[in-house]
Amino acid sequence: ASRQVRPAPTLLGVQDLGPGARYEILREIGRGGGGTVYLARDGRLGRRVALKILHPHVGSEAGAREHLFCEARIAGALTDPGIITVYDLDEQLNMVVMEYCAGGTLTSTLPLEPARALGVLGRLASILDLVHRAGVVHLDLKPSNLLLRRKGDLSSLVLTDFGVAHIGRGGQGGDGLPGGSLIYMSPEQRRGEEVGPAADLYPCGVMLLEMLLGHPPLDSAQALRGVNLLELEACWRDAGRGDVP
Repeated sequence: ASRQVRPAPTLLGVQDLGPGARYEILREIGRGGGGTVYLARDGRLGRRVALKILHPHVGSEAGAREHLFCEARIAGALTDPGIITVYDLDEQLNMVVMEYCAGGTLTSTLPLEPARALGVLGRLASILDLVHRAGVVHLDLKPSNLLLRRKGDLSSLVLTDFGVAHIGRGGQGGDGLPGGSLIYMSPEQRRGEEVGPAADLYPCGVMLLEMLLGHPPLDSAQALRGVNLLELEACWRDAGRGDVP
């Protein structure tokens, strides 16, 4: 007889999905200010999935719900192996059902040798080309939003989290306010100016440095006042990466 997996304690109890629910929560994968991501089992298809569910106090906010469902619809419309697959959404439970990427995030693989880091950058550039051709600007590129379908396999890289993405040319992320993570945010996005595909190129450069160094090259204060070469040179000296020109 198969063993019943008991869900780990989380902010959302399995009973909150309702009696006879299709999805059985197995454990929590990650948690942010807006919601929690869970590993779950799809009882109908017998596969593992990721459930992204808004926190109860956030789910009552119309703006947060709009962001979640907009994120799901953008990702769902971008059909490509390099984009996270969205299976379903439930507006009553404020829940999006996505593929589960067992390899974790790109962050867990760092630092990388230069050749491998450039390979990741090339794959990400190909994914972004498709995203931008569809009229979408991601606006929240960072290693934790790049998942691996298979552990250690950088060729299985997948882009996720379109929560602050912008559709069309110009404008700011989401509700008109700068969204995303400060360290990776382009200068125009930080200033709340109109953004286009170029706003996704700046974080690619930041991530390349992070892939080589094993940590972000800047902190929030440095990002706010702008990068200078002396600070970057100090990063290289601290990292001792003599193999990086």
